[in-house]
Amino acid sequence: MGKSFGHSLSIRGGSEELEFLETILLGLCEAVTRRMRRDEYLGRTVSLRLRIGYAMSYARAVTLHEYTDLPSKIYMASRDLLRHEASSGLWKEPVTNVGVSVSQLKRRHEGKQVTLWDCLDPREEKLTAVLDELRDRYGEGVVMRASLLEEFALSGMNLVR
Repeated sequence: MGKSFGHSLSIRGGSEELEFLETILLGLCEAVTRRMRRDEYLGRTVSLRLRIGYAMSYARAVTLHEYTDLPSKIYMASRDLLRHEASSGLWKEPVTNVGVSVSQLKRRHEGKQVTLWDCLDPREEKLTAVLDELRDRYGEGVVMRASLLEEFALSGMNLVR
């Protein structure tokens, strides 16, 4: 299946600050996984796209051991890719665009492989379902991670289609 879910954000003037870029990435992962859950998909391959300055752009990807639609798992994978690229020394200019996408999808009803960790601590999945319900009922801005508040509320960015 060639379908994927993705979001990207252009950064006016660019940034080299890793913490700022990670915060943007977190918001993008939240939006991507929200759309995946809404359309009932799970995914395994996480891709990070970066534009450095206005000329150089590239993508890196990693395939997870299991299918997921949880923002934390997608974020950790994409953040690790971002940190690896940041430490590579290839960035000669600020990052002007960050994107994340999830591919290698399957429909949720095809079954999710349950891991031991899922059995021990299903709290994140339950919390995510409740947050989705709140956002469906009251709008996307009703609940937001505190770390995203300043970056996205101030910019007026709406990360969900």
